[in-house]
Amino acid sequence: MTSRSTPPLPLTAGLDRRIVETIRYIGSNPASRLDNELLADRCGMARNAFIRLFSGAMKESPQAFVRRKRIDRACRLLHFSSFSLKEIARETGFADQYHFSKVFARLQHNTPKKFRDSYSEFKFAREVL
Repeated sequence: MTSRSTPPLPLTAGLDRRIVETIRYIGSNPASRLDNELLADRCGMARNAFIRLFSGAMKESPQAFVRRKRIDRACRLLHFSSFSLKEIARETGFADQYHFSKVFARLQHNTPKKFRDSYSEFKFAREVL
């Protein structure tokens, strides 16, 4: 008796197409202006209706999702690039380095510099071994 496993569904399976398109747009444009009004307009929806739809589907507000995605990208840039914090702030859509560092610390429970340094120590340890 062979058991066939079905392939896993994509994370966006079952989501309203407008939410899927919004998620893709956010992922492709992290440095852009991504306020609720613009995201709602892209979906052809009123702002409050969009916020309700998005929040219901994703279990977080659109702006919380945007912040989390920007910080995820910042983590990758801190780990894999030599960009300055100012450059990373700009690449991830934050107004300035101070605001970026404040949001990063709130979501990651660490400063961007300490985050980068912890990976630098890890890379150094791997190279020594």
